[in-house]
Amino acid sequence: MEGSFSIICCENINPEGFEVNQPLQKAPPSEQFVNPLRSTMQKKLSTLGNLYYQMFILSPTSD
Repeated sequence: MEGSFSIICCENINPEGFEVNQPLQKAPPSEQFVNPLRSTMQKKLSTLGNLYYQMFILSPTSD
């Protein structure tokens, strides 16, 4: 039909109709992806130190 569209099912829709990200319900990222990122960021601490701190030190899933 012209002018019609289908809505993709989204589990987390707020009253305004926007999808809401709920990270606590999702699994943490795989170590396969986290470790290379951590290593690269450690090499660039002078530039990325604040971001590294936020991602790996303050993170509730950090080791």
